[in-house]
Amino acid sequence: VLGFVVGTVKEFLVELLQHAVFRRELPAFRAELAAAVARHDLPGTARRAHYLRSSALVVQKDELFAACTELETAATQARPVSATTAWQRCDLILARIL
Repeated sequence: VLGFVVGTVKEFLVELLQHAVFRRELPAFRAELAAAVARHDLPGTARRAHYLRSSALVVQKDELFAACTELETAATQARPVSATTAWQRCDLILARIL
């Protein structure tokens, strides 16, 4: 029983740490992604969207994960108008998280 409790506490602390790191890094990363979109840097946008998408998956932010998937896809497929629209959706979600 003690092993289960220790394991559960450890999992909780790891999750808590992941969320803290996500929130700490999010403002700077949001600014970098916004700048890449504004520059029409589609490869840079795709890379940053992929990273943010992975982070959203880890911290279980499903709505952000879906929006980042849309953004990454649009940027990878060189669709700047769609990327801008997807970024606007991501940015609204990020504003709610912050």
